[in-house]
Amino acid sequence: LGEENARLLLLGSLLLLYMCAGALIFRLIEEDYNPQNDPSTSTSTTNVDDYESSLNAYLSLQPNMSAEQLDALLKLVYSYGNSTLATTTAKPKWDFADGFHFAATIVSTIGYGSSTPQTPSGQVAVIVYGFIGCSGGILFFNLFLERLISLLALLLGHLHVRQLKKAGKELDEEDPLDDWKPNVYLVLLCLVVGSVTVALAASFLYTTYEGWTFIESLYFCFVSFSTIGFGDYVATQQTNYPNYVLYRIGNFLLVTIGCCFIYSLFNVTSIVIKQAMNWMLLRLDCHHCGRASDKATKMLRRHSLKIQHRARRRSSFALPKTIRKKSDSGVSTTDSSGRRLSGEISMKEFLGANKVSLAVMQKQLYETAML
Repeated sequence: LGEENARLLLLGSLLLLYMCAGALIFRLIEEDYNPQNDPSTSTSTTNVDDYESSLNAYLSLQPNMSAEQLDALLKLVYSYGNSTLATTTAKPKWDFADGFHFAATIVSTIGYGSSTPQTPSGQVAVIVYGFIGCSGGILFFNLFLERLISLLALLLGHLHVRQLKKAGKELDEEDPLDDWKPNVYLVLLCLVVGSVTVALAASFLYTTYEGWTFIESLYFCFVSFSTIGFGDYVATQQTNYPNYVLYRIGNFLLVTIGCCFIYSLFNVTSIVIKQAMNWMLLRLDCHHCGRASDKATKMLRRHSLKIQHRARRRSSFALPKTIRKKSDSGVSTTDSSGRRLSGEISMKEFLGANKVSLAVMQKQLYETAML
């Protein structure tokens, strides 16, 4: 199974139990809440009654309103109300399923806003529960990113070996992938394909069960997977779904997988964006150096770059030994010095980075992409 895989499965199981416990806790706290007994909601209730009376009076003056006009009026009221139609149903809140959904939105940091705690004890519970749950959720995304990148590197490596065998080239029997360098942009492409596949599958599900258009479903998928969570569209809020239990389970799995894929995609995309920014800065810097006529300025700049390079190499003590190679003279060197801005990463460096923290892995992923 492997230590890293076991850690990911263990954390996923613990988070699942944690969300089940959260569902029970929030249901216990919030199920007896009655907004009519809360003085803070009396004004809102009065305003809603006033709006309803005004709407009824307007409709009484328009007895021959067509279906198109009524639909336009409802859309206008909906847009001014700034609330999803799914949250205005008469569905009872804070059963176990809704409590689990609420706990999952906390752990994943989505926070749709379709269900919120109304009691002071519930709000305090969210603070404590969210502090631990969000930390565990972020760790789960990080571990998933490490495992996913390792899997993609292995798959791309095996494809590379098969291509070499078909071409009849000789391979190193001990480690045929030692000198192979997967392309960062190919990893990015794989993540894009995976994210789009999950989003399309989820969109088909929401179009079928929620009655949304395909664009609305795709929009909901991105807002959910990226943990933006506007709350204008929320799934699983009705009461008359066919295969209700299976639909909720499928929704939970798709949102979880989608969040993991989009999180991984955002991380790798940020590396590519940073690489592009450094390329632009390098071009601007070279353009500036071309205008400079003072040789002393160039020499000082080269000396400064050497100092920065040495400091970077000294700061790499936390990286695994497989990332650093030594020549026969004892001086640390790298085999990718001629691959600047190529987006290629050593296979050993790619997989060896999983032995350290995610931050170090991301830094090494970026630095090797720059070489």
